[in-house]
Amino acid sequence: MNKLTTILSLIIAVFGLHHTLTARPVDLQTAQSIAIEFMGASDMQLVSTYRTDKSAAAFYVFNTEDGFIIVSADDCETPIIGYSHEGRFDPNNIPEQMEAYLQDFVARIQYGIENHIEADELTARQWELVKNEIPNHGLGLSFLLPHG
Repeated sequence: MNKLTTILSLIIAVFGLHHTLTARPVDLQTAQSIAIEFMGASDMQLVSTYRTDKSAAAFYVFNTEDGFIIVSADDCETPIIGYSHEGRFDPNNIPEQMEAYLQDFVARIQYGIENHIEADELTARQWELVKNEIPNHGLGLSFLLPHG
């Protein structure tokens, strides 16, 4: 009986871990909460939603009074794709290199969605911490910075 309990516990743990790592969409409200907490700004304006070829949201771009933040719309990618405390994001005036960088993230997120790619360990941990920090108004989300 003890051996059966151990085996069942192991199976449940493996399936539970798989479920937490599988890519899932991040809704606009959650992304905005992350943006507000990370930037320490109460006034956040959505200025753009980049989408995959299948029209799924890839990431959201928010402007603050004097900066911007880009938040992933799927947890297969790191929560914070980029940010600046200076200058606002103008979707009609994006430098060529920045647009290439953003389109690379769209492609990565689309690939992750289409192929049911699981987040790597660091990314999964970042999202887990976000889910715990945002509701509790944590000490900051600097651990969400993009990693290579």
